[in-house]
This record gives sequence, C-alpha cells and structure tokens, in this order.
Amino acid sequence: MYKLKIKEYRVKSGLTQKELAIKIGISQNYLSQLENNRYDIKLSMLFKIAKELNISPEQLFEHKK
Repeated sequence: MYKLKIKEYRVKSGLTQKELAIKIGISQNYLSQLENNRYDIKLSMLFKIAKELNISPEQLFEHKK
C-alpha cells in the first residue's frame, strides 16, 4: 500500500492548498481529498503536482507496510 506525500511537499514549498490547486487547475477540495488519500490519483495529475512542487513523481510516494 502506498500513501502520497503531497501535503508534506506542498508545505515544504510554502504553498497553501488553494495556491497549489489553482496552479494545477483543480479545486481546493479535490486537492484536499488527494492529500488525504481519499481518491486514487491519475498519473497525469501526479506529474502535474510533482512538476509544480519541483520534485520527481517518485518522491510523492511513501511505502506503507
């Protein structure tokens, strides 16, 4: 099972949910749901988020046992 670390990297980048959501073209509510792992993320969205946070897509994953 994997957990996404979107919030961790967003906070490190100094962005609010609203700011990041606007930059990647989604609602703040949807970003919140992604940060809380309530939805499966599309690969294209994963790449958009990683690009905006200046990280590789792989960095967004945390392996959970």
